[in-house]
Amino acid sequence: LFFESTSMYKRKSLLVMQGLEHVLQDRKTIQPNYPLLIINGEHDLSLAIKMANEWHSEIEKSEFQIIKQAGHCANMDYPKEFNEIVEKFILDNN
Repeated sequence: LFFESTSMYKRKSLLVMQGLEHVLQDRKTIQPNYPLLIINGEHDLSLAIKMANEWHSEIEKSEFQIIKQAGHCANMDYPKEFNEIVEKFILDNN
């Protein structure tokens, strides 16, 4: 279902996502009391990686991982690596 729904997106759809930078600005007042895992693909949009990096720097209990060779849907591109990162994060923070 996910693949079918994403196949309707055109490359131009991703340009619209760049405007999300203005939506996701004021997170400085939010400090979750739980660990947070942020994962990007190495070949994700530079804006997505930049925003994830900024988010990570603002959240004390966060971890930021980049999956090599993966794109925006890193979990679909490299599910084994994605699952290993998530499993390690859960075990380390349990």
